[in-house]
Amino acid sequence: MANAQHRNDEMAALLTADLLTVVDRNLCAEFYNSATGATFSTIATPAPLNTTRINLATTRFLLGSNEVFITRPGIYQVAYHVTIGHATGSSDAVAACWLEQAPAAGAYAEVPATKTFVVMHGASWGSGQAASILRVSESSKFRIMAQRDMGSDTLQFLAQGVRLSAALLVPMP
Repeated sequence: MANAQHRNDEMAALLTADLLTVVDRNLCAEFYNSATGATFSTIATPAPLNTTRINLATTRFLLGSNEVFITRPGIYQVAYHVTIGHATGSSDAVAACWLEQAPAAGAYAEVPATKTFVVMHGASWGSGQAASILRVSESSKFRIMAQRDMGSDTLQFLAQGVRLSAALLVPMP
């Protein structure tokens, strides 16, 4: 009697990933903000991203207007970091930051468990970051959002203080 074996899509993808070369398995990119001056207050605002630090797969990762496109499906680690300070004033403030994802033809939505709160005492700066392992569909896009959660000052992103990175963990067919 012949043996039949059934593999689900995730197992097939893992088996395929093992057959890839080292170069094909180590696809990553990181983008950051090289300019200063982008400000925000109580309205949710996309964090600026305008410079590529590294991109080992220029057809897989694309930098748009303050957003990153991932053109191929797979399981990715997506991470962000923000450094925020006061543009005006010097009172205590808190900024909420989070990662948003949108499918190819859909609207942006917050990625669960990526919200961080950046606390600034007086005129100081603060940082927050989060990383998640996500199943990404074809032609998805990501952006970092920020909004003042407490305080009355206008806040700003530090130049070279915003970054978003993505690394392919498992390619999907």
